[in-house]
Amino acid sequence: FFAPERRVRIEEVMNGLSDPNERIAYLRSGVVGALVENCADAFMEHEPEILQGTFGGSLVGTINTNGKLVSTDRTWERIHNYNVALDFGFFNNRLRGTVEAFWKHTNNMLIGVTYPAILGDSAPTGNKGKFKSWGYEGQLNWNDRIGDVSYHVGGTFTYADNELVDRGGSGVLASGMRSDREGYPLRSIFGLRYCGNIQTEEQLTKYKDRYQETSQVGNIRLLRLGDNMFEDVNGDGKLTAEDYVYLGTDDPKIQFSFNFGAEWKGFDVNFIFQGAGKRTVFRRQGNGSADPWQIPMRAVYMNS
Repeated sequence: FFAPERRVRIEEVMNGLSDPNERIAYLRSGVVGALVENCADAFMEHEPEILQGTFGGSLVGTINTNGKLVSTDRTWERIHNYNVALDFGFFNNRLRGTVEAFWKHTNNMLIGVTYPAILGDSAPTGNKGKFKSWGYEGQLNWNDRIGDVSYHVGGTFTYADNELVDRGGSGVLASGMRSDREGYPLRSIFGLRYCGNIQTEEQLTKYKDRYQETSQVGNIRLLRLGDNMFEDVNGDGKLTAEDYVYLGTDDPKIQFSFNFGAEWKGFDVNFIFQGAGKRTVFRRQGNGSADPWQIPMRAVYMNS
């Protein structure tokens, strides 16, 4: 499903620019998958079933609700996309580039809704969530020729961020990767704040004496020289879940690339360098649900 698109293109002549092009766009769309995935809540399956005991084994009809009540007001997730960009060229288009800003928000995201336990069944999802994302990007390229050799050099840069604005209340604070904390990006990582390594026996003894009887995180008694120390953020003299802080997000906020290429009489060579920044890598231990192929690959070091 897509709502009618509203798009405006503005072109005007600017002094000193070659082929200027300013773009402004707005698009409202609906998410099909989120609604279809939850539409099963709206159907009830009628199953004949033999009940032993009370009805003497006679055939009776039962209604199977599949564990969720019917929603009467659920609708599409409506996503509003905005985009502003400027394409430009200088020096007879040998230098060309684009700068662009974009943002997106939805005010009726489908999320699980919690009701009192006396409801009698599981509540259906509802359009109660709010989410927004934004960012900007740019690219710049130079194309020229020296004698029989043509060459090009350029680069790209992208910054993107997001925030879960409202989900009817944040989930219980726990360590690890979370996507249910209001005011933070999706795939945020929470945990204790690192404050250095244990470097001396005196430092080790002092750290153990302070936390081993009160800490509810890890086993302080097994610490040795070289192990990490963590900060008591709230200053209550113990390490607990109340000391967890936002450590970053697993999704890189910055992505960039550089490219260079040259061509001479049908022979060409090209180089591309690319990378990402402002990403917190959460390396999980163990098997099963842990992902050993996470990029970068995890390296578990256990010293206890």
